[in-house]
Amino acid sequence: MNIKMMKRLIGITIAGAMLLASCERIGGGQHLIKSKEQREAIAAQAAERESLANPSGGGITHMVAHGASSAELEAVQFLYAYMPLCDLGGFPLSYVLQQAQVALEARSFFRWGKKVPNNLFLHYVLPFRVSNELPDDARMALYGDLRDIVAQRSSMSDAVLEVALWCREQAGPVGATCQRVSGPLSIMRAAQGHQREMTVLLVSALRAVCIPARAVDGGGEAWAEAWADGQWYAIDPSGPAVAIGPVDEHLAAAAWTIVPGAYAGPEAQLARGPYHTKLNLLPQHKGSRLLNIKVLEASGKAVPNAHVELQRLCDAELCPVACGTTDAQGEVVLPVGSRGDLLLWASYFQQYGLLKVGAHHQGDILLRLGSAASLPQGNIDLAPAVGPLPSPTEIRQRAQQADALRAQRVDAFIDSTTAAALAHDKGVNPLSVCRALRLSRGNWEEVRQFISTLDGKDLTVGMALLDGLDERDLQSTSAALLRSHLAAVDVFPPLVMAEQYSMFDRYVLAPRIGQEPLEGWRSSIQQHFSYDEAGFFRNNPEHVAHWLREHVRIDNQANYAGMPMSPMSILRLGVADEPSRDILFVAICRSFGIPARLSPINQAPQYLNRKGWHTVFALSAPGEHGRMKLPAPANAVIARPCQHYTLARLDGEGQFVSMPIPPLPAQLDVEPGLYRVVTRTPQRNACGLFFVEVSQGEAIDMPMTFY
Repeated sequence: MNIKMMKRLIGITIAGAMLLASCERIGGGQHLIKSKEQREAIAAQAAERESLANPSGGGITHMVAHGASSAELEAVQFLYAYMPLCDLGGFPLSYVLQQAQVALEARSFFRWGKKVPNNLFLHYVLPFRVSNELPDDARMALYGDLRDIVAQRSSMSDAVLEVALWCREQAGPVGATCQRVSGPLSIMRAAQGHQREMTVLLVSALRAVCIPARAVDGGGEAWAEAWADGQWYAIDPSGPAVAIGPVDEHLAAAAWTIVPGAYAGPEAQLARGPYHTKLNLLPQHKGSRLLNIKVLEASGKAVPNAHVELQRLCDAELCPVACGTTDAQGEVVLPVGSRGDLLLWASYFQQYGLLKVGAHHQGDILLRLGSAASLPQGNIDLAPAVGPLPSPTEIRQRAQQADALRAQRVDAFIDSTTAAALAHDKGVNPLSVCRALRLSRGNWEEVRQFISTLDGKDLTVGMALLDGLDERDLQSTSAALLRSHLAAVDVFPPLVMAEQYSMFDRYVLAPRIGQEPLEGWRSSIQQHFSYDEAGFFRNNPEHVAHWLREHVRIDNQANYAGMPMSPMSILRLGVADEPSRDILFVAICRSFGIPARLSPINQAPQYLNRKGWHTVFALSAPGEHGRMKLPAPANAVIARPCQHYTLARLDGEGQFVSMPIPPLPAQLDVEPGLYRVVTRTPQRNACGLFFVEVSQGEAIDMPMTFY
């Protein structure tokens, strides 16, 4: 066993021992929430939400009788009252209690714990979810790893830097940001993460040592902010070196974050829901200003109720940094920071406008709308974003040392020779085995264990199962999870022709559906329904949709974290947001051998029969689609989705919504509407911008060039 693994086990053992600690040690009879009125309101909401997760009741209320302190009880109640549905249905009370106990233990252990105000502890230390990642046992493991290291620091700000450099040793920045975010322990196993993942790891580590921290979204980029000794610091964990400095010295195009609960801090609020608060942090950052924008028709008449959006280029995505709606005079004021050039987009029914806005523009802006044909096409030069924070020489050197130590660990990952030998022993395609083991990185032992246990009868299907997983799934999955899907896939014969191997692999066998947590839902769903219900579903998959309408209540506000619920958590709670409900439909169908998917056109749930794909939960009858052809790059550019090109469709609110897009060249069936393609050549401060309208039954060649 290597030293890292021993440290991890020791850390988990320490955290486990805390569950037996005395009440006096982690809060005793002192209240964590000082206001009696607030305590009662939180307790009532926690009880209401626990009744969903535990209909028999009594779990939280019985905690005191079983030795929990007042602080533990109130911490658990706070988490239950405000956690998103994906966590409410995904984690048992024992997990939530352990999170609360370790957070309180850290507050008691570190000398700065008493300096942290209760309001900051509740909203920026106690929550175990940071963003839209899959939470894991990170708090317990990270506390064990960092406790003695950080305790030696003389101040909170020194501790922040130490944690940031430690995280850099565990994982380094790589690639473009993608929608799905791994959990902190998976990021550490992979020894790498995209920008949001690096932020999630750092914030999780800071919270584990009782330093208030939050993940900040800056319109396509992310960073961490930590509270130390009375002020907030910005930390960029994913640059060439770790950069840290006071927030008021940090440049940002936009800055917002979401916190659980009814937060009452000094920051401006963008929105408040029943379970969370969205904060505007931009005014605290350097160079923030207001832009006065007026939107006109081509004739010069003011346009009220137009959707207006400021966008910044991040990889090949135009990410919104501020948006609003014009008033009766066609005017709107939008806040913006100083992080490179921006694009100003406006739309009103069938009229559109686009304009480049300089990084330091101060005056009023006039934007005239026209038809889609009037939109600019082709190359647009954009001044690059200025580095948000400087990094002193000493910190750069320590970051380089951390990178070197991490590289040594990566060198110990499985090599191609060992992978090829395993493929030879099992008699399977060496390219498939090498791909799975290479992409799994530090999780390669789980993948190798799964391959090693495959026997003759399930070897082909087992390898097809691995072939359908992407790198993030391979870096976080377990051999047990993969075996559970493999064992249950043959319980119901697939409703596809025997020769349709690819249809079976993609739409029945595949455990990945959308952006949900990957879990072994197949056998659990099969056990949830009777054999008669299974036959009913297989005879007509519309009955699955009917069952969901009757048994799953829709709540589109409660799952605010940006991560869909897992299929089994929906069945436990009986409530879900619509995207999660759609994923459950696909999971139920696949569990009973029915080919199903989320539509590549609009992510609507669909099932396949002999007449083709059928959409369920549709608000209107499906119309005829158009067809779009996307060419291969003409200048030998290595083009990767998200990083080098994106495709988006204008929705009914006037915003472009990104669509799944395959490698180039590609042909796509698309709904009628206005589409936008953005192309980006690495190392160039420019992008290609292309717009096209698609009508029903029309075939369009999308013009796109990599400049």
